[in-house]
Amino acid sequence: MLKRIGNRYAVVAAVICGAALLILTMRAAALRAEAMGDGTTVGNAVVGQARGLLQATIASTGTLEPRAYFPVVFRDWFQEYTVQEHFDPPVVGWPEGSVRNTITVHQEFNYGPLVDEGDGSTVYQVGIRDNNDHVFLTGPVQTLEDFEYEVWMRRLSDQPDQQYEYGILISPTPIDPAHPSAEGVYSFQIQLGYKGAWWVKKWNVYSLTDHPAETIAHGETPAVTEAYKQWNQFRIRRVDDTLYFDATHGSTPPAPGAWVTLASHTDHSMPDQFYTGFFGAHAGITMWRYYQYDNVYVHAHP
Repeated sequence: MLKRIGNRYAVVAAVICGAALLILTMRAAALRAEAMGDGTTVGNAVVGQARGLLQATIASTGTLEPRAYFPVVFRDWFQEYTVQEHFDPPVVGWPEGSVRNTITVHQEFNYGPLVDEGDGSTVYQVGIRDNNDHVFLTGPVQTLEDFEYEVWMRRLSDQPDQQYEYGILISPTPIDPAHPSAEGVYSFQIQLGYKGAWWVKKWNVYSLTDHPAETIAHGETPAVTEAYKQWNQFRIRRVDDTLYFDATHGSTPPAPGAWVTLASHTDHSMPDQFYTGFFGAHAGITMWRYYQYDNVYVHAHP
């Protein structure tokens, strides 16, 4: 884990007198906001600006120079952040393309803004075609240290095939879908045709020709749905060296407490950073099956 270093702010409130009180207080607040916004060490700059402001005040008012201490920010810790992506337009910085099997020249899967089979709308989808394909796909969103990664997903093909899987993943490195390769990937997915079957797996090594996985946990739950075009909401949370895997489903965001924690896993070798993405697995006949990936939310914090 990255070091979390001591006190985040060193602030001594301004002590101001006379006519300069209101001006200096407002200026201090503005400088402090600027310091926090750009994340730099701004002690000297703040003091220099404060001195100029005081001199101007004295020149215009004739009052004695008050003694003022302005805020100083030293950013040597990880700053909390939130990233959201609703794919409107359908792709904003996320990969699109297709992968072909060079031996049989079959198109194995494609990904990006595609037209919905039913209503004709364009959404961000992943389509899987060939038997026994596994799709690992990451976008530009990264997590750092403790985080919550949430996403909405649903199947857009109305055939209720068994053993097809879709869900989410986190990967220590970005995965190029055209030449997929990764280590230490965690996936969290449901398996269609088994009334709420879910799986958590760790993929120690993954490529198009080699994808063994360790099953971390699995079970069945009413917290996920197999229904056509009904949303599942998946979430992976990290607290220190433990991952938690949560799920719920519905047409609107879950009410507080609606999430169900299905599994947890502790791994002291986890890196600080993960990339977020999509997981899918295809079984059965060679035919396209499509899944929508939407409403990505990542909140990373120390």
